[in-house]
Formats: sequence, structure tokens, C-alpha cells
Amino acid sequence: MIPLVKQTLRLVEKYTPEIGDLLRYLKAGFSADDFAYYIEEFYASVGLELPESFDPDEPYLYVENDMPEMHKEFMKEWIENGGLNDYGAELPSYMFLSDPVLVKRNTWLVHFSDYAQDIYVNGFKYGAQDFTMLGLTTYFSDSVRRAYPGYNFAFEADSKWARAAAGYKYGAHAVMFQSAGVKCLHFGDEEYQVIFYGPNVDELILLEDDGNGYWSVGGYSKSGEWTDIYTGSFEDVVAWVIDNVNQYRNIIVNKI
Repeated sequence: MIPLVKQTLRLVEKYTPEIGDLLRYLKAGFSADDFAYYIEEFYASVGLELPESFDPDEPYLYVENDMPEMHKEFMKEWIENGGLNDYGAELPSYMFLSDPVLVKRNTWLVHFSDYAQDIYVNGFKYGAQDFTMLGLTTYFSDSVRRAYPGYNFAFEADSKWARAAAGYKYGAHAVMFQSAGVKCLHFGDEEYQVIFYGPNVDELILLEDDGNGYWSVGGYSKSGEWTDIYTGSFEDVVAWVIDNVNQYRNIIVNKI
């Protein structure tokens, strides 16, 4: 019989500067500064003349000092309507993410990955360092994506988005944890995802998919053997973890 341990899952995630900075950045939205090197293309496309003060070698000075606010609004519309020819992964995050809201640090999240076992053991070792380029992180090479810790993506564990992605879209297995983050709509995936800061998460639960629609949550017994504690559908396993983590904390939670 597995012993019942009456402890609560310790919440180590705080409202860190990383989360606050990301939220403020996404809420601020479009900035003409980010597209200074497209100004000539923009003006030519919409039939506007550049003033003599414009220096193509220092377009930022024009944006900061001389560009009319109305022109900045026109540029925003031009970009959002597909004016750019190279709509790539290095464009600002707010071009892909909208409706940002803060989620509380006790929110249950789930992150799917083919490396879930490694994350469970070692934590989130890798992530995106630059929160201004989070729109298409999968477009970057592994040498970039797996170089440093940083921001990672998850779903609210009991959301329809998590249930829809379970087991096939982002990885075969998953880790479940509690963390603050910024929830936003990702245009490309049409999903509400939560961006969190990986280094601040240090308590994780492993969820494994058997490939046939059944998921399990397990842990190491006192004898050191891995044991499946509960098995069911993804939705049932998530609900079981939320309801029973206080009792099974010493079995299913790995503290990094």
C-alpha cells in the first residue's frame, strides 16, 4: 500500500521579472522601432515620400525623432495586412501572440515533449532566451533551441487545448507542474497557450502515454522501483493529479 503523505505541493514560481517583462511587452504591442529597416519599403508601397531627413543607414533615428504617429499607424496596418515579404521567425512575438493575460502561480500547466522524461528528471534546461522572438520558436535549429534555459510553452492542464494536443502534436509524453505565466492566443496554432519561464519551475510530475489513449502518472516506490500510480484517459489523469497531489507528493513529484 502506498503511504499517504499530507503535504502540499510547494509553489516555487513567483511573479518574476521574466514573466512581468513578457506581459508588459505583449500588452504594448506594435512598435515601429522593430520595423525601422522596412520603412523605405513601406513608404514606397503606400505611395508616401520619405523626408530629406531620413538616413537609410540610421532608420531608427527617423522613427524616434521624425516619423509621424499617423504614419506609424499606417505602417502597423500595412504589416498586419501582409506587407512584409519575409514574414519569418525573427519577427516580434506580438505579431503571433495576442490577448495576453497573467495566470497565477498555482495554475496547473502541462508541457508535451518527446523529452518529457529528461525534463522530469533535470527540469527545463532549454528554452527561448529572447521573449521578443517567441512566435515561431520551432523554426530555429536545435543548436539554438537547445542551447540555454529560457521561456517555454505549455497549456492549462485541464483545458480543451491540452486535451486536443495530448499524445500526438507536441510530443509523446508530458510533464505537469504549477507555475505563473502569460496566457495568449497563438495565431499560427489557433490555441491558447501559456508561456512560462522554465528555470523557475523545479517540481514536476511525469505523465506517460502508452500510445493507445491511456495515460499514467507514476513515481518511485520506497524500494526504488518505478510504479504506475494511476492510469486512465489524459483528462482523468490530470484530474487525479490535481485531486491527489497532496497525498502522493513524495511519490509522484520530482524536485529538481
